[in-house]
Amino acid sequence: MRQAVDPAMALKSAEYPRLVPEPARGPSKAIPGASPRRSPSRTTVARDTDPEALIGLLRAQMRQSVNAGASAEAQEFARRLRMRIDAHTAGREGLTDAKLAALLLETGTVEAFCQRHIHALADYSRALRLATSFPALRDAIALRAALINAAYGRLHEAARLLGSVAEPLPSTPEGEATALLTRTLIAVERVDGEAAELLDRLTDVDCGSFWPFEVLARARWQLTQGFYAAALNLVAFAEAEHVVSPSMIAESVIAATRSAALTHLGHPGAALEVIGAVAVETPELRLMRGRARFQLGDDVAAEEQIDAVVRDEAAGPIVSAEAVLLKLWIAERRQDDAVTWFASLANRAVTAENLVRTLSSVPVRISSAVCPGSFSRIDIREPRSASGLRNSQMMVLRELQIGGSLIEIAERLQLSVNTVRTHSKAIYKRLDVHTREEAVSLARATGLLS
Repeated sequence: MRQAVDPAMALKSAEYPRLVPEPARGPSKAIPGASPRRSPSRTTVARDTDPEALIGLLRAQMRQSVNAGASAEAQEFARRLRMRIDAHTAGREGLTDAKLAALLLETGTVEAFCQRHIHALADYSRALRLATSFPALRDAIALRAALINAAYGRLHEAARLLGSVAEPLPSTPEGEATALLTRTLIAVERVDGEAAELLDRLTDVDCGSFWPFEVLARARWQLTQGFYAAALNLVAFAEAEHVVSPSMIAESVIAATRSAALTHLGHPGAALEVIGAVAVETPELRLMRGRARFQLGDDVAAEEQIDAVVRDEAAGPIVSAEAVLLKLWIAERRQDDAVTWFASLANRAVTAENLVRTLSSVPVRISSAVCPGSFSRIDIREPRSASGLRNSQMMVLRELQIGGSLIEIAERLQLSVNTVRTHSKAIYKRLDVHTREEAVSLARATGLLS
């Protein structure tokens, strides 16, 4: 019976390139008219005679590229590693299935951090087949694949992979964090009641290098609940706390969150500036650009961006569903005859993976037409302003700016004191502040109040 393989030790023999010393050679005779023969370098000899040395070298270069934020270089080294893996699986070179699976686990993670989820999931799928006889390694791969599937929007596959991991879950910090992140992302997308509890549990977990996925989960939840100012604070804190490499997933998550929050707060021009500062174009950012253009009234430019997202094979179920919902919103605004067709298309996009959260990206009248009843799981009883505050809350916020006691505000608005107090608490919670002064100051800074 084969023993389980620790993924951290699976490639121990290839951790560092082993350079084969140059063999001793006797004196050579010079040939008249011939150019002098150059002795091959030790590195060249190692690459020709020791395939594992080349693999170790490529791994080291790939890691260095990721750490430096060189996305294109990292992807190129990952491609070269796959070529070596293909040579091994074809029988021309000899590495164990465990080492090959561990290599694919690493290349897949690099592709995920370079925002190429399709390539990442293909690597993970192949690694899972190779790691069938190695339970510990297979569970590590399954957890990583579940996380990327959940972030991408393939919730059914993410849940299946998570359920395939043997209980108890891996006791390593990374295993626990990955499993919790996956459950949280699934709950957030489905707007499950346990989402808030799982987010609270994440506070006590060190997500390590997977911190962008924690930011992604928290940002999606805050945007869904209308806490737009809190989402801006979240990404600002993440930038101050972590190193955000350009062209990597962290940069994309932060830019997409910031642009979405700014657009909801009524600042589409600022959102476009945020997106324009990112070097690498992603389906998420293209969608945010389309939404900002739509809010500015430029339907033609908005549709151009949205159509590009719909045609993009790299766009996952979440982004594709939001793109179709936005397309429906545009069609409704211009009273297009294709409204019914787009509504049907949006229904299929949302219900295929139960992506309830995506419905919060459009007004209630549209989401209700797409999935009647589903949106009631998100607590929206009254139309909200661009800030995420309900109209009655905005009235109270303006009175808080004017000043006076709660009794005086209640008299001016002809409301009960308890109602004004309830609205004030809701305002503080939504703006993520604790006092009246903080609420008014933040509202002025973000343009809610003039």
